[in-house]
Amino acid sequence: MKSTTFNKNKILKYTFIFYILFLFNFIAIKFFGDFSALSRRIDINLINRKIDLWNINLIPFKSIEMAYHSYKQFGVINNDSLGLIFNIVVFLPLGFLSPYIFKKTFIKQLLFFLLIIIAIEGFQFVTLLGIADIDDVILNMTGSVLGYLIYKVTRSRFN
Repeated sequence: MKSTTFNKNKILKYTFIFYILFLFNFIAIKFFGDFSALSRRIDINLINRKIDLWNINLIPFKSIEMAYHSYKQFGVINNDSLGLIFNIVVFLPLGFLSPYIFKKTFIKQLLFFLLIIIAIEGFQFVTLLGIADIDDVILNMTGSVLGYLIYKVTRSRFN
């Protein structure tokens, strides 16, 4: 019985590490095998900064509202809508896996989620590899909290 628990904990730990690496690569860096695409993104953000267009959005619900109006106007799910859904879904595992690894209170879990998310957004801003967006923080936190709720609902089945 002890080796089964050890194996489960080890699997969860390595899954969590792989997931964090996945997040960092595909969300913060957005590297999909093309180094020139990374370079182009940096160049675009540098040019934009020269004309005072910074790679940051600090206005809450701006991109969420734009996606909603786009959906309302065209009646189809487009890239903006898919981006919102993606920003929630991709953070479900953070909320689900984290309590297995770090046995902390809900508030400490929330702070951990926020730390990871702000680190990703800050990394994107500083490295010019993306746009730091408060809406991403809101959506990512929503996904993390939903993942945590799934953990709470299902944990008795797995223990």
